Amino acid sequence: WELFSQDFLCGSLAVDIRGTLWATCPDFLTRLVDGRWVDVPEAWAAQSVAAGPDGSVWFVSFDATKDDPFDLWRFDGSRWTIIAPCEDCLGPRSILGVDDQGGAWVARGGCGLRETTRFDPTGEARSFDIRGARDIAFGPGGDAWIALPCEDAGTQAGLAHIVDGEITLLTTDDGLPANDVHAVEIGPNGHVYIGTEYGVSRYLRDAGTWEMVGTQ
Repeated sequence: WELFSQDFLCGSLAVDIRGTLWATCPDFLTRLVDGRWVDVPEAWAAQSVAAGPDGSVWFVSFDATKDDPFDLWRFDGSRWTIIAPCEDCLGPRSILGVDDQGGAWVARGGCGLRETTRFDPTGEARSFDIRGARDIAFGPGGDAWIALPCEDAGTQAGLAHIVDGEITLLTTDDGLPANDVHAVEIGPNGHVYIGTEYGVSRYLRDAGTWEMVGTQ
């Protein structure tokens, strides 16, 4: 491991398609340029950062002097733009990811206690009744898989699958090894992988079943 800096607490990381590393800190957003951290002047009190396959970079800012303190910003490679107010977009993991169409998915309410919302680059928003989102992955057909680690205080547990705006919540009743899904990824072959308290499992699309991956 190579230490780039020990001067700040890093809460969120993203690497864009140009290979630039971005990091959020308690009071700013910064990026690594030629081995030096360069702060983004627009990004006061940055909460979360994510990079998209279209080259965009998104972050949530917080300004306590405003009635609506949270704003969702987008960087198109040359300039920053406020896309929309982002009520309750609190925390270093509030931006879950950016899909192939350039839309940012945000868990709202601090730890995702409210709904999950997709913002497109024009600011149009669509919310889904998915509470407690922890991670997201996107399938080759544009579908989204969302990890839900715990069912507590109004949140959900399991794996949410969104296709054409329709939500299916998968649990152990549907073959998941456990309901506490903390992470989700999709491989180049389309396999869906999830991380639970029992380790890593893979979804076999042809068989419609889940299997444990690897042995200890």
